[in-house]
Amino acid sequence: MDQVVKWHDFFGEENVFICGKGDDVFHVIPNQRDEEGNSYARVLSKSAMIKFVEKLKEENVR
Repeated sequence: MDQVVKWHDFFGEENVFICGKGDDVFHVIPNQRDEEGNSYARVLSKSAMIKFVEKLKEENVR
C-alpha cells in the first residue's frame, strides 16, 4: 500500500512524500522541473525522518 502525504510549502509549491520500499521515502515537488522536464525528486531515509520527528516532538514537550 502506498502512503502519501501532500502539503504546500511557504512559497505555495505542492510537495509530496511517498513511501517506497525498505527505508526509502521519496520527496517530490511536481511543479519544479529539471532541464530534462522531470519533476524534482529526492530519496530520503525513513529512519532518519523518524528520528527528526522524534526530536521535533521532544522540543514541543519542553
